[in-house]
Amino acid sequence: MTRRVLLHALAEGIREGTLEAALRALRGFDPWLRARARRRLRALLRQAGALSTVQELPHLLRLSYVMAAAGLPTCEIDDVAAIAGEQAAVAAEVAASSRPLPRRGPWLVGSVVAAAAVVAVAILVGRWWLRPFDPRLLPAGAVLSGPLPALVVAVSGGDPDAQQIARARGSSRQVRRALGDEGAAALAEVMAAMSGDGGPSPTTPEAARHRLTNAVVGLDRALEQQGLPFFVDELSFVQGGRLVPFTMSFYVEREVRVTAGKDVVRVVHLWRLDSVNLALGFLGYTQAHCPAALVLLDQVESDLVRFVLPTLPDGERLELIDRETRGHDEPWVDELERRGGDLVRRWLSALPPAEVAGTGEVGRLLARRRTLIRSWEGELAGLGRELLVPERLIPEAAYSRDLALKVPRKQLYEWDELHRELLREEHLAAFLRLREAYVANVQRHEIEHRIDYGRGLVPVPALLAEGLGLENPLDAPEGGLAARSRQELRAYLAETAQAPYSPVLGLLLLGRNLFAPGSSGGPYWYAARALFKGLAEELGCADRHRLTGRIRPADSAGLLLDVLARDDATLRRGLERLHRRAFGEPIPVVNITADVRHRAWRR
Repeated sequence: MTRRVLLHALAEGIREGTLEAALRALRGFDPWLRARARRRLRALLRQAGALSTVQELPHLLRLSYVMAAAGLPTCEIDDVAAIAGEQAAVAAEVAASSRPLPRRGPWLVGSVVAAAAVVAVAILVGRWWLRPFDPRLLPAGAVLSGPLPALVVAVSGGDPDAQQIARARGSSRQVRRALGDEGAAALAEVMAAMSGDGGPSPTTPEAARHRLTNAVVGLDRALEQQGLPFFVDELSFVQGGRLVPFTMSFYVEREVRVTAGKDVVRVVHLWRLDSVNLALGFLGYTQAHCPAALVLLDQVESDLVRFVLPTLPDGERLELIDRETRGHDEPWVDELERRGGDLVRRWLSALPPAEVAGTGEVGRLLARRRTLIRSWEGELAGLGRELLVPERLIPEAAYSRDLALKVPRKQLYEWDELHRELLREEHLAAFLRLREAYVANVQRHEIEHRIDYGRGLVPVPALLAEGLGLENPLDAPEGGLAARSRQELRAYLAETAQAPYSPVLGLLLLGRNLFAPGSSGGPYWYAARALFKGLAEELGCADRHRLTGRIRPADSAGLLLDVLARDDATLRRGLERLHRRAFGEPIPVVNITADVRHRAWRR
């Protein structure tokens, strides 16, 4: 192809007697082809000039044509007339035998460039499509996971320069584009309230927190109105006479609307966005001022993978007791955790077969992981180190790299293999189905709290007041121990009595508070004691247990197992009777009116 184009250019140059005509004849051909022909033409002219003493351009062009078409000429190289005749004869032969010239236009290079562009675009689109979804990369997610938590850290650390930088980032044009005008204005008020700017002065820490609370509620309303799947809440506190602001940013994976009589409750299922180093220790929560009930998917996943799912294989135990107590080898501990495992499997058997398909294998993998973790904890303790127990289905830390040369290599290979298994599509799907069944309990619990906030003054039930030593059942100011214990008792009764499949798991996990060292004397502990005592009375087995005075953990274990030995229907009826006895009314029926699911995020 290059030869045909070259001969065409030389013929045009010969016809007009100029090199410019030859080069002009190359225009319009493929750039790659044109470049090759141009280089070959100049090389032939240099070779012809070296061979002939006649340096006239027409002669050199004819000599170049002959060499390009047939090799060295048969006549004398310096004979101008003979070279002209031979070139004409060769040109006639070329014209008779050559195929048509290639089409003009950048077809070859253009096609290559176009193909390369298509491939590049396909690679970029493929990488974007296959890249795991991360809401922190969305415009609103970048704002709520960046400038806002940065300001929390800066204010807490008393760094004015960092505060200024964070607030500047939080008021940029990108923020306005990400959140809209109302959302940007609401965020600006949140950041001003955190920094203590623009408000009344002087002010008290309580007034400063009230301002921040209202600003956060306003931001959440703006996000909801904009249809942005994000949520912000605050759990600020007063320390040393000043407000320590603490806001949390979340991605909303699911949003549910429910009605209970005249009450309408918004429930948001959340993943934590920010990286502020303060973890929450509960599966869900809500506050009186908060515009929604919150289900915390980070904590839900941790609870499932650390406690519930490893218990699914036959013979596995449910860890209800702390490590130190378990180390005493008391018989009641062994029986409680062994039967606790049986009760988890009983709860699983109550779920529809479609919901539990594949969960057995997930449980087996996580049970094996738990065994490895226990082994490694002992080995690392001997080295003066502590193992960070994974909180996620797929750990975020590089355990195989970090534990190399510290634990047996064979076990690290097994660790990697079991996580490759957990990443299989069917296993992830099984995990999510079970998570949804588990989340239903948490959701119902938090909905009850939202309903409770609208009830006004509610007396503390007698069975709870007795345990608290509370003489006046109306002496329960909001936020105090008695009020919080009452709220938790009511929420756990609603959660377990109306559990979709079986009340056993909710009751069993509530029972953890009877044995957790940090729970003793708190609202969850008092609520658990009152619920199991009252339920034992409803079921007619209270006389077999110590229910007053100094109650030992072994006593609580015996009570819990005796109560949970009843079938699900009996437990539900007992819970409903207990609620009516404690609060004078039935448990409200909750109906889901809307259920919106946003794009799933696996952190």
